[in-house]
Amino acid sequence: MGQHDHDGDQARIAALENELTEVRQLLGELRAELRGGTTVPVSLPVPRSAPAAASAPAPAEVATGTASRAGSVSRRGLVVGAAGALAAGAAAAVATSTPAAANGQGQSWTLGAQNNCTTTTTLYSTNVDPTLMITSFGNDGSNAAQFYVHDANGSGAVTHHETAGLGPAAEFINQNANNTTPTVNVQTDGKGPAGTFVQSSTASNSNALGVLTNGTGNAFSASAKGGNAAFLAATGTNAALFVTMSGGGNGAFINHTNTTTGNPGAFVQVAGPAPAIRAKGPVTNLNLWPRTGGGAPTADTAGHGAGDLVEDAAGNLWICVGGGTPGQWRKLAGPATAGALHVLPSPVRVYDSRPGSTPAVGEKTKLDKGVNRAIDLTVNSSGVPKDATAAMVNLLIVGASPGDANFTLWKNGVAKPSSNTMVWGGSVGRFSTLAVTALDSAGRAQVATSVRTDVVLDVVGYYR
Repeated sequence: MGQHDHDGDQARIAALENELTEVRQLLGELRAELRGGTTVPVSLPVPRSAPAAASAPAPAEVATGTASRAGSVSRRGLVVGAAGALAAGAAAAVATSTPAAANGQGQSWTLGAQNNCTTTTTLYSTNVDPTLMITSFGNDGSNAAQFYVHDANGSGAVTHHETAGLGPAAEFINQNANNTTPTVNVQTDGKGPAGTFVQSSTASNSNALGVLTNGTGNAFSASAKGGNAAFLAATGTNAALFVTMSGGGNGAFINHTNTTTGNPGAFVQVAGPAPAIRAKGPVTNLNLWPRTGGGAPTADTAGHGAGDLVEDAAGNLWICVGGGTPGQWRKLAGPATAGALHVLPSPVRVYDSRPGSTPAVGEKTKLDKGVNRAIDLTVNSSGVPKDATAAMVNLLIVGASPGDANFTLWKNGVAKPSSNTMVWGGSVGRFSTLAVTALDSAGRAQVATSVRTDVVLDVVGYYR
């Protein structure tokens, strides 16, 4: 491109601004005179710095071809003359004298009309202000600017390639607090993506797409009727998707509303040894909602696959170990299950009714016939927590009275069951057995016997 005459452009713009001010004053006088229905002698000032080649004809010459500038001008002549002055100033401001005009064909842009060209039009700016600023003050919903490519083989309507600057390649800002429409709306009727964000620098640690909202709406929303609503790919060491939420809503919300598909609402797959999903939280790592189907999946009429995990409406957690309808299921946990068995490194004695024995807790007397006695299984540093649901213990009967007898172990705080934990007969007086019992909320159980005897309890493990 040739050397552009920036000083000349600035002079022409200054002349246009001066002339616009004077024409506005003239039009104001014209409006006042029109209300009076008379003519008025007016002298239309000539722009102070407008180039001779682009000078507008005198108002009277435009209207009649004979009247002079200082003569009496009709109202129509005044209007046409003002328009001519404005058109001349606009042409002088947009056109360039050297080199060729901005559209590449030796013609000036015509504002308010269609401009055709076959070569590229380039605007350069050497200051810090925008090279081109388009503003719309209309109140009818019109756009400030629209860009189209009507050629089916066209490469793109707008291409912004920032090669040297430090600012963003594109920036869209909407400062209207009442606006409910998108700041950027990207739509395509073709087969390609509506929008693609690429970070091509392998040395960059920044995101290909950063989405931030300070309001109550979604930071990111995607919907699709055909392919993927959103496709994110990364070849670097950072995440393809990184979501940060500082408000009170969800970090991410996936809503699958198709009621007939067997595909999951979210599918995560990895090719390496890393986990497909990692959930980390200071309070809860993973939260499952009870399914809306109600009861246990063992009665489902829908098909399941091995690996399906279900929490029913009662809070029971199930895993499918064999696909089918309904499939084969195992209950992992629930309000009525004991939980996992924790086997102690070695049995711990938590009660001995014999005087002088250890540990020195509880009543140190024989257990009388038909008398219930509560025993705390959390003592003597047994490791049994107070919220344990059950315990596995080894029972020892010592010095029992001769004859047939029975012994019962059960949860503290409930009525004694009719079943027996251990029965014996004869005069040996020394028996032992392994038993499991439920515990109350403080880790206690009860014992009872049909004959007078000493009792010893060793904890083997607990459930929680």
